[in-house]
Amino acid sequence: MAVINFSANTIVDLLQLLGFVTGLPQPLLSLSILAWANSLGDLSADVAMTKKGFGEMAMTATVAGPVMNILVG
Repeated sequence: MAVINFSANTIVDLLQLLGFVTGLPQPLLSLSILAWANSLGDLSADVAMTKKGFGEMAMTATVAGPVMNILVG
């Protein structure tokens, strides 16, 4: 838990530093950069499943993953 906490705090601090350097507001950076970075793992897994012929499984994963995060998280 300590490693996850440290990693999350480091990412948020780097995002705040980027916002300070560029002058962009924090909500914009959070909704764009952080959201895209969070989705890249799912994207690569779904593309790999589709290339292997499991298109239906990939489509289900694109919906089921975020829904589970919202309901359980």
